[in-house]
Amino acid sequence: MEPFRLGVDFGTSSTVAALLGPDGRVRPLLFDSSPLLSSAVFLGPDATVLTGADAERAGVANPAGLEPNPKRRIDDGTVWLGEREVGVVDLIATVLGRVAAEAYRVTGAPPAGVVLTHPAGWRQARLGILHAAATRAGLGPLEFVPEPVAAAAYFVRVLGQTLPPDRCLVVYDFGAGTFDVSVVRPAGTGFVVVASAGLPDVGGLDVDAAVVAHARSLTGGATQAWSRLDWPQSPSDLQARHALWRGAKAAKEQLSRHPATDLHVPLAGTDVRLTREEFDKLAAPLLERTSGLTLSVLREAGVAPEQIGGVFLVGGSSRIPLAATLLHRTLRIAPTALDHPELVVAEGSLRAAPAEPPTITLPPGGGAPTLPIPAPASGPPSTAPPSAPPYAAAPASAPPYAAGPGRGPRRRKALVIGGAAALVAVAVIAAAVLLILKPWVPGPITGATNVAVLKAHTDGVNAVAFSPDGKLLASAGEDDTIRFWDVDSHQPTGHDLTGFTIAPTAIAFAPDGKRLLSLASSDVQVWEVSSRRSAYDDLETLDTKVGDAYPGTLESIEFTDDGKRIAAASTYGNVLNWNTGNGSRAATYPTIAGPKKSLSDVALSPDGTTLAALDSTDGLRLYDVAKKTPVGGPLTAEDDPYGGLTFSPDGKFLAATTSGAGVIVFDLGTGRVVATLEGFTSMVRTIAFSPDGKILAAAGDDSRILLWDVPNDRQIGPALTGHAKKVDGSAASIHDLTFSPDGKYLASASTDKTVILWELDRN
Repeated sequence: MEPFRLGVDFGTSSTVAALLGPDGRVRPLLFDSSPLLSSAVFLGPDATVLTGADAERAGVANPAGLEPNPKRRIDDGTVWLGEREVGVVDLIATVLGRVAAEAYRVTGAPPAGVVLTHPAGWRQARLGILHAAATRAGLGPLEFVPEPVAAAAYFVRVLGQTLPPDRCLVVYDFGAGTFDVSVVRPAGTGFVVVASAGLPDVGGLDVDAAVVAHARSLTGGATQAWSRLDWPQSPSDLQARHALWRGAKAAKEQLSRHPATDLHVPLAGTDVRLTREEFDKLAAPLLERTSGLTLSVLREAGVAPEQIGGVFLVGGSSRIPLAATLLHRTLRIAPTALDHPELVVAEGSLRAAPAEPPTITLPPGGGAPTLPIPAPASGPPSTAPPSAPPYAAAPASAPPYAAGPGRGPRRRKALVIGGAAALVAVAVIAAAVLLILKPWVPGPITGATNVAVLKAHTDGVNAVAFSPDGKLLASAGEDDTIRFWDVDSHQPTGHDLTGFTIAPTAIAFAPDGKRLLSLASSDVQVWEVSSRRSAYDDLETLDTKVGDAYPGTLESIEFTDDGKRIAAASTYGNVLNWNTGNGSRAATYPTIAGPKKSLSDVALSPDGTTLAALDSTDGLRLYDVAKKTPVGGPLTAEDDPYGGLTFSPDGKFLAATTSGAGVIVFDLGTGRVVATLEGFTSMVRTIAFSPDGKILAAAGDDSRILLWDVPNDRQIGPALTGHAKKVDGSAASIHDLTFSPDGKYLASASTDKTVILWELDRN
């Protein structure tokens, strides 16, 4: 068996480990199919010891036997689990022993070396406890790397970012239990920490607590239920409390991808609606402390803005969009954020150059272990063969993170429109171009053929858009980049747009093709296509505030009036307008009274006069933007509309996804359902009409695209497949679909980091 090295990031809430193989590739070590191992330890009344998810489940019924965050107990010496006193060294050794045993099970051999990461501020005593725990778990020989140094190694040696010797990297580490910020600079072949500080009382767990407190404020009448949730007196109460906090964590994570979510309050028997705007208000006091500390550390270290070579977000809680937004506003530097920030330190530890070993003071004594630690890595291999070889099994193009939770798609839509006259003009011009350049007579569509797989993005692709002449395709990805492609040659063309604080989730060309509109959360920007520069001197000219308040998350944004205006609809039902000449605010139409009214989805009609809005109270309805009044009654169907609202180009039809993994199409003249798309095996994420409104394409989490003949309500041909599966075998999600203006091509954007160009087959 070839030797390997093991990197371990022992965290407050989760522990992550990575394997560096002889081929130089790094892979995460999986625990129950996830790269995140809960750091929890449970000791049962019968002396049974459990770790990870097993420990968390057992702790629901017997919380006295559970220690969910051993790292927080590093200075306590001993802790009580149930009726037994346990040494902190053994608590940590139990977690590290699980890592050692899993690494041995997968590779069949002890590691040639082990790298343990630690907070930059840890000194001799704490490092001694970590060293003793790793030794007791059978790990060795040991190296220690500060967490920000590991992050810097990842930033430079994995992401390929440049960090000159005279520049510093700011590592913003927002984990579950604590927040740390460090300033790191290159030194020889490695990195050193220039300055570091932390907030022990700010982490993802504290954000979860704010969500729970918000739910309490909205259900104040359920005093008896909250009494049981706060002080459980029975197994059912304990399970309810666990479900509440687990739901709060899930709500926090979902709000990084969606504008709103529901949190169920057990025992009270009610659901609480939480919007991203409300969540941002809850999290802002905590996140403002993190950005404020970051600025303070830089000032005290004497680091000027021009000396900062990058700002890197790590730790699972750094996914919260507001964290990047506040940091950008504070430093005026766009941070680098990843889909899986919690995995950075473990892999980076294996990329860090060897450093002088720290001085370690081992804890006194030692004695017999107080917990039965899992078999050390140097023990005999399991009689069962490893489930899969750790390296060679994955293809060369496999993403570095084989499994684990992702941010997932955020539903955003961007349509290029310009009134009836503009549509006719564009159609005439497009037809003339086709006759001159590409003699081609369209016929009935029978399917589509994969003609090109466009590969350049380093992360999932969120959105795609064709230029009005159909010659250029733009794609926006989670790698914070908008790329451009020549449709005929299928090759990248021109410079990319980079430096976004939050990854763009929607893009659209102006009717003349000279400008490109991008939307990232509520950040609206306009770019000159030819120069790839901002259309305005100040990128924040397109201010989204309404008075002193933000209007809600922008969900639909587009060019109107032949490109003279930009219109955007928000989750509070506001419609905002800007003049494209200078980027100034033109008008704001509060179509639906907010912010008490929060919508799960909105969409503007192609002429900008009608708003489609969906909420749990009024259902799916249309509103006149100018008159601020409802148009007709609710649009209803057998299966409730769920979201993904999309108007047809002529504004006569509205498509919506359903809760039953399908799509329904309404005729807005009659309010009736005229087509029902079925055949999906999971949630539908994106819908697109063809230019003539007769064909509908839909796709989602099962990585398949279905084409539908709307007038005849029937599927066209078999499902389109072509986007690669993830390394764990699950399907890649398709985030966006768009037809070319001439209706010849369909482009699909996916989490597999590619865009596929499909040519529609016609008789």
